[in-house]
Amino acid sequence: ATVSSGLPPVSDDERALDEAVGHALSNGSTRLVVQAGPGDPPAFECLPDHAKPCPSGWLHDLDGWCVAPRGFRDSPSCPREVDMTDWNAMRRADFEHACGVQWPCQQTCPQDFAGCPSVWHEQSDGSCA
Repeated sequence: ATVSSGLPPVSDDERALDEAVGHALSNGSTRLVVQAGPGDPPAFECLPDHAKPCPSGWLHDLDGWCVAPRGFRDSPSCPREVDMTDWNAMRRADFEHACGVQWPCQQTCPQDFAGCPSVWHEQSDGSCA
């Protein structure tokens, strides 16, 4: 059985955030700074990895449910135990905003452009082939 999130409809601000995240993803960015307003959850300085099953600090149990850590203040729209299995990234972002949780940051890969890629060979003119 799944729990209804009871989240309000998506606002224009949430749509704008979704567009900003989509734009950042399409440009290969892994960092996005979001400013928090009064009463908002803390701002994050990374692109959240909504592909992860649960918010940071939450337990992902054997049945696929996300279980909040001690101290999480639940409410009807922010329960302590939630089945997020079928949630898309937008629904996870809505929950993140409404409930003051944060997903883990996407991992960045170090870029090293020195030398040629593996299995390539540097040519006498410095190019790789």
